[in-house]
Amino acid sequence: MFSLAPGLSWRPSQPPSSEDEPRGLTELEWLRSWQQPGTDAALELDSLKRRVGTSKDAIRTFEALRLEFGQLLDRAKRTRNVVAHGGPIAPGTLRSVGSFFEQIASDALNQALEARMTGSGVLQHLAGRQARHDQCVADLRAGKPPTEALFWSS
Repeated sequence: MFSLAPGLSWRPSQPPSSEDEPRGLTELEWLRSWQQPGTDAALELDSLKRRVGTSKDAIRTFEALRLEFGQLLDRAKRTRNVVAHGGPIAPGTLRSVGSFFEQIASDALNQALEARMTGSGVLQHLAGRQARHDQCVADLRAGKPPTEALFWSS
């Protein structure tokens, strides 16, 4: 059972499926209308709409994430070099870079496990993931709605 608002709940007739995922984007306004202004849920829904409400928004979000990833990766490389050569490093830098490395390692492990569970090789799996990402970006650039471009069948 899901709580939509105080005193209002909804029980799905079936468990959610991957076919329901795009519906979350098409129903953002409806979902938002059930939230009290200023609540965490309302703020998150507003943020989601700004990030992926249109294909242009989604491309802008992808580009910002790509830039941020590149900056974090460059910082991690510099930090690794400083540590390897015995240079001084701020504890805050180690914490932030360590967190980034943990997230990357966790994603790599998850992808390797998914590859193993689906019976494909890790390289083949990662190549397929990259191909889906590239297709998604191309579809968004071509103006395909995020509800179509961001979701696909396995």
